[in-house]
Amino acid sequence: MTQPLVRFLNDLYVDHGAFSFTEEEYGQIAEDLDLFSITAQVYHMLKEKGRLGELPLFLQEHLKRKAEATLFQNLLLKTETDRLLRLFEEAELSVMLLKGVHFAETYFGHTGARGTTDIDLLVEPQYLKNALEIVESAGYHIQETYGSDHHVVLQKNNAQRIQIDVEIHWALARNEFYKIDHKSFWLRSSPISDFSYVRQLSPEDVFYMICLHGAQHYMISPRYSLDILQLIQIQPQIFDWDDIYRRTKAEHTRHRMSLACTETKFFFKNCRMDERFIKKGSAGWEYGEMKAAAAENKKVRYYIQTFFFRLKSIDRLGYIGLLFKKMIIPSVSEQVHREVSSKTAGVYQIYRYRWRILRNTIKKIFLTSK
Repeated sequence: MTQPLVRFLNDLYVDHGAFSFTEEEYGQIAEDLDLFSITAQVYHMLKEKGRLGELPLFLQEHLKRKAEATLFQNLLLKTETDRLLRLFEEAELSVMLLKGVHFAETYFGHTGARGTTDIDLLVEPQYLKNALEIVESAGYHIQETYGSDHHVVLQKNNAQRIQIDVEIHWALARNEFYKIDHKSFWLRSSPISDFSYVRQLSPEDVFYMICLHGAQHYMISPRYSLDILQLIQIQPQIFDWDDIYRRTKAEHTRHRMSLACTETKFFFKNCRMDERFIKKGSAGWEYGEMKAAAAENKKVRYYIQTFFFRLKSIDRLGYIGLLFKKMIIPSVSEQVHREVSSKTAGVYQIYRYRWRILRNTIKKIFLTSK
């Protein structure tokens, strides 16, 4: 039987059906919304469609409290984001916003309509060092997550001791496996409001980026499918599916996009989507496995599934050997090493860190298999 949350989301977003759930099921829906961090999205959609009153009072109040907490967090991140963007503007360094509060405001209609936990920025690779200096000037410090393949994480605690993370990306995915034309992203982008150097992705590029992001995280949560559905439904006219299909073939991202779209279609069977991106079945996740992963209670099947997901996301057979190589000898980005190793660690320390992660992952697999 379909899980209450899945039925509820379909009734709200796609089928426009009447809500018909027991009190126990409504309680389960509330718990799962919180677990998957989509409470605020659902609350604002209910308000937008004038359907909040159809829910039991206890659930209405629960959704409202959670949405208010999300709004508070997003306002904090919005203030910090605006501060960083002004620094980039003053330095005359081009930067692109990815996801975050701007994404919530533009595509979900409200600052608090989609929870976010960090600030994602995209810069051109040759300006990574300059971007790091700008963010560090605002009090952030590079985390010791050595060997990242397409982004650097910086962190600080604000005056209220709330941790804020900034991710500076110079690519959207590993360039070893994909041939993404990042220059085209910049050419299609446009300035934000009164800025000259702060830019935003075109709507079609936002969809492309959100699909790649969901697949990067194995589509392990309904949250990723909900993001994709939101874009498809609110601005269907922005999609030139023929162009997207040609692009995925040229950039070796067709399988990755198909996995993201297929899982979304699996959750929302009646949503409209180009059939060229849909494969039979789903990404292979059972609902219980998604809940376990969200609760950090991963079982051995999770690690097996993520491994095969990564295999299925690769377009070219020649990349499979490279994938195995990267699992044994984790990649150390020359770009990151060149810009940050003098402040943090040498190559040996980077590999040591990455091997420790690999060792701990293997331990978890064997422990959860007992």
